[in-house]
Amino acid sequence: MTIAVNTELGTSREDAARNRDLRFLASPLLGVALIAIAIAQQASGHIDSDVSWFLTLAEKFLDGRFSPDDMVDPNPPIAILSLIPAFPFARLLHAPVEAVLVALVLVFALLSIGLCGYILRFGASRSAQDRGLLLNGAIYLLLVTPALIFAQREHLALLAMAPMLAGLAAGRGKDGPSRVVRLLAGLGCAIAISFKPFFALAVALPALAIAWRERSIRVFLTLEMLTAGAVSVLLALSVVVLFPVYSAGITAFGL
Repeated sequence: MTIAVNTELGTSREDAARNRDLRFLASPLLGVALIAIAIAQQASGHIDSDVSWFLTLAEKFLDGRFSPDDMVDPNPPIAILSLIPAFPFARLLHAPVEAVLVALVLVFALLSIGLCGYILRFGASRSAQDRGLLLNGAIYLLLVTPALIFAQREHLALLAMAPMLAGLAAGRGKDGPSRVVRLLAGLGCAIAISFKPFFALAVALPALAIAWRERSIRVFLTLEMLTAGAVSVLLALSVVVLFPVYSAGITAFGL
């Protein structure tokens, strides 16, 4: 009898400790703390050398000084073009462009996380605690863990593609996100693919798994997928037509 009582007490204490830990991990205060850590991390650190180099090229492009000799990267020029918005803000505020870039990426990340949270609400029903865990996990993954590769191409691509991945995770019920949200998810996916074309595998592979499970290709015919495909093709064509400097640089690079 004593052993049984002790076992029950031990189990209840373990359950209470586990619930306490889950409440902490799902708490809004932890989310705020993680955002503060991410900001402090970037304020005390430095921009990666790749990002610094692309900032230099973006400024040259913005000022009309870009040449084929500057195109030494075999990937599409979206990595350069995506950094251009930081310069008007930096010049307006008379602030370092690196700090402005970090601020813009932080805002972009929070918007991406918010959009993912909205999309996931149309999937399986979740408790407030589960939603808190997902939110804080996303904040940690997308803001804290990038650390020294913050604002790198891969980081920006993940932020842009996250809403599409959230849509695949949520599935397709009778109700779903608005058409505008679905278009934004598809557009973000196309932008991510334009950084490096093989990033399409991040969406294609889970979509194939869904198609196999459902024995249907409907997942590839959604508004998000059709938008992603069409915009990806348009972006690829625009690089060839509007940025001949990229083709010239790639030829000079020997690829």
